[in-house]
Amino acid sequence: MGQTIEINKTTTIGDMLIVDTDRSLTGQTGNSFVRDGDHGDFDGQLAARLFEADPAIDHVHVLSNTATIRRSG
Repeated sequence: MGQTIEINKTTTIGDMLIVDTDRSLTGQTGNSFVRDGDHGDFDGQLAARLFEADPAIDHVHVLSNTATIRRSG
């Protein structure tokens, strides 16, 4: 913890943004989050910060070193 996470690449497909990082954010199991869900672990806290930053974000999925963010509209 406390290390900087670099973004290697971003890809946009429709309403989805795929962010590839240089550090693992989760283990081999991915986690999905919705705005009103439980945001307990590190990846959940990342999702909560994204939800706070942009009200149009309605879904975040984090798997290994990739975060997929869906923005409605």
